[in-house]
Amino acid sequence: MPNHGVTHYFVVVLDEYRAFLAFRYWPYSLWDMHHEIIGIATMDQDKSKQELIDELSELRRKVAELKEFQQSDTAHQESERRLLTLMSNLPGMAYRCRNDSEWTMEFVSEGCFPITGYHRSELLHNQVSSYGDLIYPEDRQMVREGVQEALAKEQHFQFEYRIRTATGEDKWVWEQGTGIYSDEGQVDALEGFISDITGRKKAEEALKKAHDILEQRVEERTAELTESNEQLQQEVEQRRRAEERFSKAFHSNPSPMAMESSDGRIVEVNQALLLTLGYKRSELIGATAAELGMFLDPERQKAAGSALLEEGRLRKFALDVRAKSGRVRHGLFSGEVIQVQDQQMLLTVMEDITERKLAQEALQKEYQTLKHLLQSSDHERQLIAYELHDGLTQQLAGAIMQFDTFADLKDKHPKEAKDALHAGLTMLRQSHFEARRLIAGVRPPILDESGVVEAIAHLVHEQGRRKGPQIDFHSSVDFDRLVPTLENTIYRIAQEGLANACQHSKSEKVRVSFLQDGDQVRVEIRDWGIGFDTKTVREKHFGLESVRQRTRLMGGKCSIKSKPGKGTAVVVELPVVEREQSG
Repeated sequence: MPNHGVTHYFVVVLDEYRAFLAFRYWPYSLWDMHHEIIGIATMDQDKSKQELIDELSELRRKVAELKEFQQSDTAHQESERRLLTLMSNLPGMAYRCRNDSEWTMEFVSEGCFPITGYHRSELLHNQVSSYGDLIYPEDRQMVREGVQEALAKEQHFQFEYRIRTATGEDKWVWEQGTGIYSDEGQVDALEGFISDITGRKKAEEALKKAHDILEQRVEERTAELTESNEQLQQEVEQRRRAEERFSKAFHSNPSPMAMESSDGRIVEVNQALLLTLGYKRSELIGATAAELGMFLDPERQKAAGSALLEEGRLRKFALDVRAKSGRVRHGLFSGEVIQVQDQQMLLTVMEDITERKLAQEALQKEYQTLKHLLQSSDHERQLIAYELHDGLTQQLAGAIMQFDTFADLKDKHPKEAKDALHAGLTMLRQSHFEARRLIAGVRPPILDESGVVEAIAHLVHEQGRRKGPQIDFHSSVDFDRLVPTLENTIYRIAQEGLANACQHSKSEKVRVSFLQDGDQVRVEIRDWGIGFDTKTVREKHFGLESVRQRTRLMGGKCSIKSKPGKGTAVVVELPVVEREQSG
């Protein structure tokens, strides 16, 4: 207000306890002892003394509130200083950022520089670089989807991913954070902590490399031990033949051995034979193999004994022996005619080849499986060749002829030339469609692009478009992608089973289920059609036999249940082997 030279009284408040009256021309500025303005005081000269006292009390109250506020603000500033000091000493960077495509930083601690190579001022509000640009392109989608999924569930998120620093260095980082929500439940910001785990990752890589080297050395040592073991067995065999007349060698021999009289009575056995056949020594001594029913083919065993007596020795004569428990052991028998106390004895040794024979049978079965699959593959190639020759090739040839006709007629007969061009283009489009159909039949692109679940769904959809039974498809799996060989196997099994059900079952409804149970995945194709005798499956149902062999090769289980008039259920269980995520 203007100064008219009138003296005004006012109150100067030093603190909540001290104040004094003064007079001076208006206006009057109040200064504290540090020469800082703390306010402007006004005074109405017409107020009474009591009113001045009341006003002084009110001013004291306000000053007390002001000092309390100043003390609270000072404590808050001290708390923020301590927090910043703490964050600057943490081995990582604390942050607050927006939930946008760039992860725009609204706050970041000093720890950002050792990790990213950028100072706080360079990252704040994307001044030089946004944090989103530092994340590896291959990892950005994983980080974004993971964060959004956690925010939707109002949960913490945690990731490991790679960044590229300001100096071009590649680093692995670990991040943990959470969303900050408004009262309305909207995401206001993200807050979290990021640390450098490059050293740990390198250590893990070095550990894996060392583990691989160790495994290689173990394999090499195992091979050496296997070779040494084979050599040792040969030496033992040689030593046994050289010392077979000595009782010590007989009883300590690891191979089942027996000594018989010339009439076939068992005189002595070693511990290995007792363990192999499960007999007690007292049950064998004095008895004959025929009395015990020991050999599955007594006549062959008798022929072996005669040959031993006639030739004086027998080498690796194959005989099947029945143990006391009834279990059959496969053996190669060798023998020598020896003299013991002037008596002729037959010394025989058995080489237990049961496991080897089972392995050979399994190998033969594997060979038959591979042969079957090769035949199936050749059959598929033959069908493709027929379709190429009768379909695609003929269409392409027709298109070429139409284009040749166009070239000949375009100048003299443009209308006929135009018709030929259209006909050629139509054939070319048909050829393109036929080529894509053939490719999809061999390996549909959707299998590589979207995975086996989408591929089977597409297969069911395409089959449903044709004239045939109603097809229901149900899928419930937790995995994203499986290894390519497993995906291809599952797709082929579903393709073969669905084709058989639609073409041969005469069922009005087919159900395809694709379910995961822990580390197993189950594929089931069920129809309610005419069914068949499962005993003839190998002879008449080439496709279902292919399903069995594919399942066995992948370490799974296959069950085909069917009865005439009761429908068919093909159930396959396979181990889940997920594809490693690249990048």
